[in-house]
Amino acid sequence: MSWIYSVIMVLALSPAQQSCAAKKNLTNNEQVVVSSITQEQNLKNPPAYNDFVQLTSRYSNAPSLELVAINKANLPSAIRQEIKADRFYIDANHQSIKIIAASSKDFTNGIYYALDRLGIQFLGLSDNFIEFPEELNVFEQKQLIHQNFKVRYFGTGGNGRYKVQKTLHQQFKARNQLDDYDVVGHTFSNLYKENKATIDALHKKGKIIFHDYPKKTKNPNFDEPATVELIKKWIEKKYLEKPDQKIIGLAAADGIGNDQGTNSSNPLIVNTMSKYLWIGNEVAKYLNNKYPEFEANNFIGVNAYGAGTGVAKAPDWPSSYKTASNVWVQLAPYAFQKDYEGDLKQSADEKMIADWTTKFPQFSYSMRDYWNITQWTNGIPRTNFFEVTDRVELWRSTGMKSANIESTNFSALTNPHFWVAGKLATNTSLNKEVLYKNYFDTTFKASADDMEAYYQLLSNWKGPISLCEAEELLESAYENAQHPIVENRIIEIMGYMHYVRQFYALTAAKTTDKAGSPAYKKWENEALKHERWAKKLNELGVIQTWAVYNYNYGKHKPWGLKKSPETFDAHLSTSDFQSLKSTILTRFKTGKKACGNQELKFVKQAYTNQRFSVKNPQPFCISPFRQNELITFTPLQTTQLNITIESPKPDAVFELKGSDGTYVDYSDKSNDFVISDIVRPGVDYTLRLGSRKNASKFCFNNTDILFTYKEFAHTSQASGYKRNILYFYVPEHVDEIVFSGLEQAEKNYFTDVFTPDGTLLSAPLKKLAFKEGNTPVYSVPTHTKDFDGRGKVWKIRSWTWKMKVHNFNPIISRQEFEAN
Repeated sequence: MSWIYSVIMVLALSPAQQSCAAKKNLTNNEQVVVSSITQEQNLKNPPAYNDFVQLTSRYSNAPSLELVAINKANLPSAIRQEIKADRFYIDANHQSIKIIAASSKDFTNGIYYALDRLGIQFLGLSDNFIEFPEELNVFEQKQLIHQNFKVRYFGTGGNGRYKVQKTLHQQFKARNQLDDYDVVGHTFSNLYKENKATIDALHKKGKIIFHDYPKKTKNPNFDEPATVELIKKWIEKKYLEKPDQKIIGLAAADGIGNDQGTNSSNPLIVNTMSKYLWIGNEVAKYLNNKYPEFEANNFIGVNAYGAGTGVAKAPDWPSSYKTASNVWVQLAPYAFQKDYEGDLKQSADEKMIADWTTKFPQFSYSMRDYWNITQWTNGIPRTNFFEVTDRVELWRSTGMKSANIESTNFSALTNPHFWVAGKLATNTSLNKEVLYKNYFDTTFKASADDMEAYYQLLSNWKGPISLCEAEELLESAYENAQHPIVENRIIEIMGYMHYVRQFYALTAAKTTDKAGSPAYKKWENEALKHERWAKKLNELGVIQTWAVYNYNYGKHKPWGLKKSPETFDAHLSTSDFQSLKSTILTRFKTGKKACGNQELKFVKQAYTNQRFSVKNPQPFCISPFRQNELITFTPLQTTQLNITIESPKPDAVFELKGSDGTYVDYSDKSNDFVISDIVRPGVDYTLRLGSRKNASKFCFNNTDILFTYKEFAHTSQASGYKRNILYFYVPEHVDEIVFSGLEQAEKNYFTDVFTPDGTLLSAPLKKLAFKEGNTPVYSVPTHTKDFDGRGKVWKIRSWTWKMKVHNFNPIISRQEFEAN
């Protein structure tokens, strides 16, 4: 299929060269006809038609394309009105495609909708990820089309001076019908800046516009009529400057995150959330009254977002207070907010959605979520993307109108998930599992199984211990690839995986030695290699280059934020992929050689043939410590729980939920009670034991209970023990125990590890070169010349009994047990 390479050679031009090529094509090619688009209508020919010409020019059966402005379209008035409401009309046959729309964004969506129907797919950022069919799938269709979610945003900022990456991400979003709404957020960050002279003059007259003037000017005073009037006029000006701005945000300044306090005599303003919702509603009513078309076509947006009390909570307003219908509320339940706490029956996002939509059913709602954002992760896998994409279905089923996902621009990590989630946000009737299968089959063909396993591994990443397995999957996928274009796609992802390996090498080299020392120089060298690799791969978009140079969250580099010695000296030029891919392959294979040096690997095994019994049964008690005591476990045998809850508070929550549908609620108890449900083997259970001040003690009275704990998380001391004790089984084929959760272990501070024969291991434990979050990770050999602890039960004694094992799935118990 040599035509693929011809197309790729055209598409491999720089953005400026692409633009020139497209214009040249248009001069001599009548495929694209732009009809009735006038400057007065503020409609511009979208760049997407250039893309249409380039992408279809190889095909002899390519249809012509005509764009028709809505005021010139011969359509019924009802359909014309629908088109104005963020839709487009497509009239297609085997020879031509006509798209009728009201804005350049809608024309863009229509063009890429047509290209998708023709069979051209955009599976990643670079040209390597454009999938061309052997022949265009010409089609017939006359239909009004709209995307189910108005806002479909997936990505982040942070491309900085590397404009090529910005272009790549914008192009990817446009091609997949994403990010077509311009939403202004954190507007109050600019209120003072854009109105400084007026606000300063008002303050001199004693009219207090900001409570914190002139320090931060983030806390507006809505008891002052001049403040309200100023904001109304300010937003009115923004609307008149850009009437097609669908959502004009009136969100609090970024970085507030806590309750500002109300400082208001207005009975409707009782907390930070009600404060900004009130002003948003007042501005919406003002503009609706003055401009009837505003109410029909535009929204005023506010954020239910932040870490303080009352920052995200839907207010309880009386029905006598009139609210506008075109207020747009962006809900952010997944990070920061503390107003809605999930339980085993209803999650925090479900509670937040229900509260807001019940109190204000007339509003429109958007969901804000955070998927592996670069500031938190440095582009290293930290999110189970296959799980978070399930949230799109929840949003659809609960009437949300938008998906606004702050994530990362490391496209090698996000490509399949943005593609799938974007399809779901565009058409919520699609099936997630089918979409994922289509993505992997189309993108990687004969290597689909390996690459799906690779991305599943990224979504269940265990740190450096997963590195070798990931590299082995990529190597297998590359060897199984039966076409050069698939090889190229895998090579790009290999480039990202080399970045991950370099990141771990960089964090391992971090030192407290003084500048100029050999250790410090090694750290500097690793940081420079890390940044230079990101720059080398910049034009592929697989790594977020600007963030690699400028971010230093976690202080993994010797220099601080935006202080790289090379950042502002770098001038990136167009790279030749053929030479670049040989560099990637060489670096990848060189790094992978370390896997032959007994690097850590995750050991997969089952316990189907292994039986256990409690050796010295005795009850034990714990005192609640964390906000929520969540115990996740799988019983090894049918067991009746016998857990005494002592001195529960009336508002405490105690729940048991099983993967088989089991749900029991023990809330609203005022006297001691016993949880006595029967739990069964093979079922995953979560036991919620209230919160920090909701009971004095939990006592596990079973004398024969044995669980496989996925996580037993708390740090309180067990009653009757000088130190907490855990027993855990080490499978026969495990050569070392790699674990975290014992923060003081490197000092041997109240932490002891005992071998099966009762021998206390000598301190210090071996501390590995990576961490679980901020917690050190340690390694203990399971066998030496003096003992063999494989296939036996070990003991650990510490102040903490939150223990996470990284290289195998352990069986852990507070009861002493043995393998039979």
